[in-house]
Amino acid sequence: MIEVELRAVPQGEKEYVPVARLTVADDGQLTTWDPEGLIPLDVPALVAKAGGGWRRVSVEEDPATYVRHMDTILRTGYLVPVITADTGQPA
Repeated sequence: MIEVELRAVPQGEKEYVPVARLTVADDGQLTTWDPEGLIPLDVPALVAKAGGGWRRVSVEEDPATYVRHMDTILRTGYLVPVITADTGQPA
C-alpha cells in the first residue's frame, strides 16, 4: 500500500496542509480524496529507464508507480506530493 498526500499552503497561511490524497492498495486499487479536483490524473509521471532516458507511466497503467513519481509532474512548490505510507517496493 502506498499513500500520497498533496499539500499546499492556503492563502494567508504559512504551513502546508493536505488538500488531496491518493491511496493505492496492495491489489492495485486506487482511491482518491480530492475535493478541489487538484490531482492531475491525466498527466503521465516520468520514470527513469535503466539505460538512460525516461518512460511515461499513466495512472491506469501502474497506479503505484504513478503515485511514487508524482513529483515529476508537480514541480512548482504550490502543490507538493508527500508519501505518507509505503509498504511496497518502489519501481
